[in-house]
Amino acid sequence: MSRTERTYYLIVGSYNLSWAFVGAVYTIFLLDAGLDLFEINLVLATFFIASFLFEVPTGAVADLLGRKVSFVGSCIVRAGAFWLYFEADGLVDFLIAEAVDAVGQTLASGALDAWAVDGTGREKQPPGADRLLSRGYMVSHIAMLMSGLAGGYLGQQNLRIPWIAGTISFVVTGIIAIVWMRERWVPAEISGPPVRGGLVGHQVSRGLATVRSAPILRVLFTITAAAGFAQMPVLHYWPPYIQAVSGKGAWLLGWVWAFLIVLSIIASWLVPRLVARWGRGRVAAGAALLRGTSVLLAATAGRFAPGLGGLAGHSVGMSIGIPVVDAWVNDHVAERERATVLSISSMAFMFGGASGLIVLGLVARAGGIGVAWICSAVIYCGCALAYAAIVRAEEP
Repeated sequence: MSRTERTYYLIVGSYNLSWAFVGAVYTIFLLDAGLDLFEINLVLATFFIASFLFEVPTGAVADLLGRKVSFVGSCIVRAGAFWLYFEADGLVDFLIAEAVDAVGQTLASGALDAWAVDGTGREKQPPGADRLLSRGYMVSHIAMLMSGLAGGYLGQQNLRIPWIAGTISFVVTGIIAIVWMRERWVPAEISGPPVRGGLVGHQVSRGLATVRSAPILRVLFTITAAAGFAQMPVLHYWPPYIQAVSGKGAWLLGWVWAFLIVLSIIASWLVPRLVARWGRGRVAAGAALLRGTSVLLAATAGRFAPGLGGLAGHSVGMSIGIPVVDAWVNDHVAERERATVLSISSMAFMFGGASGLIVLGLVARAGGIGVAWICSAVIYCGCALAYAAIVRAEEP
């Protein structure tokens, strides 16, 4: 294993450990602060809308100034956002903190993976995007398991304590990145007529041109947006759902979080093997179908055991599908536009996620979490059909 690969696993693990302190208790924290389900979705939608606006410009900054600079900036901004959350009191404060956190997240979303893919690709024995990203997903989930479980117990004492833990962890992650990330960075060459926005505008134009010239990217990004629409209400409504069907406190949420993370780690380990046997398109279609049927089970169960089983299936499908599609995208992107194009992919997901949070938030307010999840299940099944159509179109 190369130094770049080891560093990537260390940093991606530490980064995800930082935010996951609040992963299991986030929705309960907002409910405890007096927000209803729709207001919670408004806060979350603020994150996705701000991310949608900043994703591509920050990806271009990473391509122009270096991925290390962008990632360290992400750690600093997110540490500040978590501290704002700790101090927040009321809907407006939460909206501000969420917008700041979104900017921090966009600084890392394209930069870190681009740094790892390009850095390992220049070494003698590159691991390949599928193995690198799936292993990174596994490491991330191990870290998320530990901090999510810890956050559940910290939240049992006081729901604001996990925010302090996350703040400290982001600062530590930034220091690790400063010390360990090595980058021989040469800024992207800019040519052609002037573009509004200067160098960033040029880089954004290059990234968009790459997407326009590759029909497969346009299709994958459209499906990604649809999956984001379906996914976010599932991820953010499961804590109150579990509390409702179990009658237990925040401590149980940490253990459910840990259980789902363990399944995600196992699923991520399977990714290279599944892709080698079935191909990316079939694996992506199967993962989307699994997510759809599992969410439908959870939506209609109304009891703890089958509901947890449905959430487990969704977690497995998500952990298989995301790294497969990410690797698929990376195969169609050149190094100099990689962070920008990955940010466009993330922007598509953010747009879908924000739309889903608002629309399905209204559905949940009117008909309950189960009805919103049924809508998510239908969309997931549509994504499975779309991936299957790509496979059929590519076959001779």
